[in-house]
Amino acid sequence: MEKKEPEKREKKKKLTKEQRIRKLVLTLAVIIGVFVTAITTAYRKTRQEERKKNMVRDQLEEYYSKGDYKALADYYYEQRPDVNDSKYAKYKSISGLYDEYAVVIGYLEDSYVKLTDEFDGNDDIRWDLEQAFRVILLCDISKEDGYPHDVEKGVTDIRKMMTDYLTEKLLLTSDEIEAIADQNLKAISREDTEKVNEVIDELAIEAMSRVSQ
Repeated sequence: MEKKEPEKREKKKKLTKEQRIRKLVLTLAVIIGVFVTAITTAYRKTRQEERKKNMVRDQLEEYYSKGDYKALADYYYEQRPDVNDSKYAKYKSISGLYDEYAVVIGYLEDSYVKLTDEFDGNDDIRWDLEQAFRVILLCDISKEDGYPHDVEKGVTDIRKMMTDYLTEKLLLTSDEIEAIADQNLKAISREDTEKVNEVIDELAIEAMSRVSQ
């Protein structure tokens, strides 16, 4: 009996060692499983995010191609894409430019109604015209810079929308518009800008006279 005791203890030790190895293997398997699951989940999430980005970009490009800049701007701000992502630089630029245009058109429409309804003392048109020419200036600066982010079509379209409004509603001529646009682009100092604004003010008076007749 005494001889069997060491054998039992040795066997027990052997079993304990095997159990430890088995436990270690199982633990490693669980860790590896968790790691693989985490990697797979992260990969799927990244794929989903990339897929969503592509869908958003495709929709923005569709609006851009159609020239529907209002829908583009609305969708851009609705989706709120990462402004630092270069994929959206084109749409961010056009959305901002269209917003500037839309705000100015709203002001000009109010002034136009006042002019056609023969309201007295309407000087708003002077400030509105300055803002309209600011939109044209932004377009011209983009052109001078080579249309960054491939925005030539959008910038050209919005500039035309702005100049068309000035010719059709405020009865300015293309020559008058382009003359001021050229001076605006060449203005370097604050003094130069003030001189351009003085010319715009004079043109505003002329526009009031034409529209109210």
